[in-house]
Amino acid sequence: MAAFKILDELTEVAESSRLQDHMKVWFVQARAKEETFAGFLRDRCAGLWMSISQNQRLISELEALGERGDVVRCVDHMRKIVGRDSAKLGALE
Repeated sequence: MAAFKILDELTEVAESSRLQDHMKVWFVQARAKEETFAGFLRDRCAGLWMSISQNQRLISELEALGERGDVVRCVDHMRKIVGRDSAKLGALE
């Protein structure tokens, strides 16, 4: 195989029979870091979804209270927050 030929040539140039082991460790560590980061992003997305649904529930409760001045401002502010969080989540996904 071409991949093994290149690896054999690199081992010759580096004059080390342990090059393959070093490369294997490096790639395993890189993959573990990527998986950890992906897990963090999944957790963050789940947290944002929970936050968005809580905010949407609060919006509907505030709307049910009626058209009072303070309530309307709160609802508008909550809508902006939900929109911003939805945009963040869309960017993360």
